[in-house]
Amino acid sequence: MIVGLLVSSQNIINSKVNENIGSWAATTLVLGMESFTLLMIGLIVEEGILFALQNMKPWYWFSVLTGVGVVISIMRALKLLGPRYASSIL
Repeated sequence: MIVGLLVSSQNIINSKVNENIGSWAATTLVLGMESFTLLMIGLIVEEGILFALQNMKPWYWFSVLTGVGVVISIMRALKLLGPRYASSIL
C-alpha cells in the first residue's frame, strides 16, 4: 500500500513539475534527485563498498538505461494523459 501511495504521489508531483519546466528538464530533475538520494543512502548502508563495479554483469547496465526510458515514458504519459489517467495506468 505504501509503494502504491508513493508512486501515485510521485506521478502527481512529476506532472506539476513537467507543466512548469518541460519534460526533459523534469526528467533530469527527477533522476538527479533520485540519484543523489540513493547515493547518500548507499554510502551510509554499504559503508564504502558501494563502488565495487568490477563484478557487475553487462545486463545490469542495460537495466539502468531501461529505468531512464521508464521515467521518460512516464513523464510523456503525464503530459499527454494527465496525472489521473497516467496514475491509473501505472
